[in-house]
Amino acid sequence: NSGNIGNHSFLQEVMPLKIVHSGTITEDVNGQKKTVVRLAGRFQHGNKPNANGRIYETNILKSAVAALQEDIKSRRVLGELDHPTDAKIHLNQISHLITKLHMEGDEVIGELEVIDKTPCGAILKGLVESGVSIGISSRGVGDMEPVMVEGTEYNRVLEGFSFVTFDVVADPSISGAYLNILESKNRNLDKNKKLAESIKNREIDILSEINKYLKGL
Repeated sequence: NSGNIGNHSFLQEVMPLKIVHSGTITEDVNGQKKTVVRLAGRFQHGNKPNANGRIYETNILKSAVAALQEDIKSRRVLGELDHPTDAKIHLNQISHLITKLHMEGDEVIGELEVIDKTPCGAILKGLVESGVSIGISSRGVGDMEPVMVEGTEYNRVLEGFSFVTFDVVADPSISGAYLNILESKNRNLDKNKKLAESIKNREIDILSEINKYLKGL
């Protein structure tokens, strides 16, 4: 997804959150014991086209990750549940806090802490505890230019791009994880349609036979 913010573009990228670590721990927060749910995994990747036809070079991502470190340490990078349509942080949608973000090769690896005292945070905690697959959606602001890669046009994100935050979503669009389910549903719909047509045709045949019988009386 994209839109315009002033002279820059609002960029959203969605990918499945492949959780490499999750855990519920008890920490001492302000002198009180608190249970914290944390998730860690790949938040973004670089140097290859994504599902939205954009390419983030690794050095662009590296700069954006570095620029966010101070806010992360100050616990100011809040994330939302579902797809916000702008670069603003909507407090009524807050579900988690970004606690770590760093580069590993071409990948952005992050960690989030679920804020289960908010309505959306409680929903996220329930989804995670129920084993529901979730996606991570980056929100950022920057400029792009068209480039050709092996005969296909993509948009390359330019220097100066910055992350706003990372949101949790239920539709990791680039994974294809739901494709088999959708195909299965389509197959079932086709089967049901054919069955309904078969029943309808059979009913027509039966009515025809009844009419022939009645006419012969």
